[in-house]
Amino acid sequence: MKLSKAIKSFEMIAAVEGISVAEVREQIRLAIEQAVNDPDPEVRKHWELIKSKNDVPTPEEFVVYMVREVKRRRGS
Repeated sequence: MKLSKAIKSFEMIAAVEGISVAEVREQIRLAIEQAVNDPDPEVRKHWELIKSKNDVPTPEEFVVYMVREVKRRRGS
């Protein structure tokens, strides 16, 4: 999945939920922030696998990673 498709998915979610794209991004960002700060070392190890320009992946980077991971695990 390309970053542009992740952004498009945020637009679709926003339309369905009746909220702005900024709100969708913020909700995902908050969930990522909480997960990245999990005290469990096994959980933290998984977050290190996500390629990011920063220490914490952006919502777009996270969605791209998750789609690729699901496809990889399905053998697609």
